[in-house]
Amino acid sequence: FFGFATIANAAVMGVQADYLARNQTILAPIGMQALTVIFSLLFIIELGFNMWSEGRLFYRDSQKRGWNLLDVVLVVSSLPELVLLLSGSLDSDFLEDSNLGQARLLRILRVTRLIRIVRITRVVRFIRALRTLVHQIASTLKSLIWGLLLLVLLMYGFGIMFTQ
Repeated sequence: FFGFATIANAAVMGVQADYLARNQTILAPIGMQALTVIFSLLFIIELGFNMWSEGRLFYRDSQKRGWNLLDVVLVVSSLPELVLLLSGSLDSDFLEDSNLGQARLLRILRVTRLIRIVRITRVVRFIRALRTLVHQIASTLKSLIWGLLLLVLLMYGFGIMFTQ
């Protein structure tokens, strides 16, 4: 269920980003804000269930420690936006006034939206084939970097040779 929720949240974030870019606005419509709140609450509940069911293993299990830490960081980073959305502090009149406190609030909102993008990586945990593919790509990065370095050196060498 939470894997599906993660994928649905990624889709909603994409639609929301498209809406904000097309309409040159800071705030999404109330329906998208409601979905953001629902997904944030779902992920808070999931984290609570995981912590409760795994107990001390939540912090000690070396295989899941990275994913658990990612979950905690994502949930904690979504709390400021959740508080702002639930408190009603975010409305267009409030954000359009130029005030230093409101600028900080807007910056916090943008940073939490950027961090929410990381939540998409949680999908990797649920789909084994995707996890294998990501591992394979990550393991070839060293060769890719050396190949790019060789290409840059060749281009540099030929650039010097052709200019003389």
